[in-house]
Amino acid sequence: MRRFNRIESDILHILWETNPISSIEIFNLLQEPKPAYSTLALALRLLENKGIIEHKKTGQKYYYSPVFTRDSYILNKIEDFVDAYFLSDKLLMISFLEERMKGGR
Repeated sequence: MRRFNRIESDILHILWETNPISSIEIFNLLQEPKPAYSTLALALRLLENKGIIEHKKTGQKYYYSPVFTRDSYILNKIEDFVDAYFLSDKLLMISFLEERMKGGR
């Protein structure tokens, strides 16, 4: 899973909390400074093209939902981190963190 830019991340956090949800509802929940609505629409389309979110059409509105949960995203990022920095050895990472928590460097 890749890293997301600010608007993509904001969209995902909204979708993890409230879904399905329309693009106008997402826009209203975005914090200031808000992007242009067209920027939000483009980000939604790109996230969907990448298989990260999906939509269902109800009447004239599209309602968006995430394809994966927040927990699965976090676990995937942790696995990527362990693979990159601890040679896929979870015990090595735990040992490293325990040592740092005790104040050792």
